Amino acid sequence: MRWIGYSVSSFLSICHNHACNVIFSISLRENHCSDTDTRLKKELIQHRLVFYLYSTYSNVLLMMDVDLLASQYTEHLEEHVQKYWTNLCQTSKDKNPALDLDGSNHKVDTDPVYCACDMTGNGVPVIRYLNISADKSIFIPVNDVGVSDREHPGEDANDLKRRAKKDEDSATKVKLTIDNDDYDLKDFKNKKYRIGNPIGPFEVMIPANPIDGLEPPGPAMVVADGYYLIIKPLPPGDHTIRIEAGVNEQHKKPGAWYEDVTYKIHVT
Repeated sequence: MRWIGYSVSSFLSICHNHACNVIFSISLRENHCSDTDTRLKKELIQHRLVFYLYSTYSNVLLMMDVDLLASQYTEHLEEHVQKYWTNLCQTSKDKNPALDLDGSNHKVDTDPVYCACDMTGNGVPVIRYLNISADKSIFIPVNDVGVSDREHPGEDANDLKRRAKKDEDSATKVKLTIDNDDYDLKDFKNKKYRIGNPIGPFEVMIPANPIDGLEPPGPAMVVADGYYLIIKPLPPGDHTIRIEAGVNEQHKKPGAWYEDVTYKIHVT
């Protein structure tokens, strides 16, 4: 995977090296100072430079390379978020990708291919295996929430949106790993992967044997919030996508929620 800048460790190393170069040039002009004075000055300037470089460029470091994002889909990201939640709400529990323990409930013939959250939220690691073609983009819900009037009877769209926003505002972890690169989407300064305002309401048709809390079958109203992105097709070979997400305040019940989902993807 290619990103603007480098990994955090590489970036800090670069900051350190730049600081050392400045320190070296300063020390050449300060031979008249004592060794202790020179060392202290070096350390002080170095710490200040590293802090300045990191604070100035950290947003660039964290910003995902535009070449990685599938712009033709990202421009319509909210439509895909709605499709994603519509599918989860309209699929029975036994075939639902959000309750999938091995990847067998995922469709891989769509474009993009939709990854899914772990609806249990119990924090037990889940590993899903997918075989996809090299022409498929991938939709990734890194920390997501859907709220329906089935879970909160009598509430209107604005009530549901407030619940969804409160849920996501309490996010404690929004971490995405693609192969060997780890990125914390919650720390993006411009929050570019967080939906600006909760999406919806949109109507879904609840099936028989739905996800817990959506009973009984029939039409329902849903809104959605969270962090999502769509990446371009991965090159042929084996890849790993890991989603680690958590919130402090669930809209369904008191207490924290956490998920750890890994996708082992073979691209042909």
